[in-house]
Amino acid sequence: MTRKFRQPRFPAFHVVTAGEPFGELRARKELGQLCEEPGKLFGIDELLGDDEYVFLSVGKPATMLAESSSTCFLFDAEKLVKEGALVRLQDILMTEESCMLRDGLLDIQTNLFSEFYELRTKDGEKELSSSEKYRLNELEENLGSEFSIEEVDPTEMSAEQIRYFMRKSSKVRRAVEALKLKREQITLSGKAALRALKECETRGIYPYCEVLVSKRLSLFKAIPVPRSEMPLRRPVEVRRYTKRRA
Repeated sequence: MTRKFRQPRFPAFHVVTAGEPFGELRARKELGQLCEEPGKLFGIDELLGDDEYVFLSVGKPATMLAESSSTCFLFDAEKLVKEGALVRLQDILMTEESCMLRDGLLDIQTNLFSEFYELRTKDGEKELSSSEKYRLNELEENLGSEFSIEEVDPTEMSAEQIRYFMRKSSKVRRAVEALKLKREQITLSGKAALRALKECETRGIYPYCEVLVSKRLSLFKAIPVPRSEMPLRRPVEVRRYTKRRA
């Protein structure tokens, strides 16, 4: 007789969009220290210190960036919190403060690009002064992506770029400080985190609740899920992780 699968009261999911992790999930900062491919990392995550955590979505998987090769692991959020994990009441990038930062970054980027194009056009017509050359080089180093000088979306900006824009814009500085404060307000631990899980369940706001595990999360803590009970539809596949036999 097959034993019926029982999903935990507070299911937490982690979607891996590239490759297959071996033995554990690692925070982006941990991957970087090990010289492994860190995958997509928002610069604001690094700036806030969120690159030190493994993120799991509570209630249902976060599949926005999922591909056909994606793998999803299921955990018990309540157990993770009792072991020291944090609960965040919503995705930090979905907050009003994050929208304020995005607007500020786009504004200063647009202004600096206008200055950059003006200087580059002038450079093609006549000799620039030493101060103008210095300014043009500074803009070339700090604008665009690693490979080209072009406007980029704030979610693709590196932490260094955001710091540069902070030095150039009081609006961006204020937005970053507001976002840091918001982060503290919506990130809970201990009994407060457990209460938050129950409140999210009651209010039906699961998709926006997250569990943050510091540095590494063993896949041996993942819950085996029979294929017949997988809570997802393709293209994302929920996986079980079993120990290798000698």
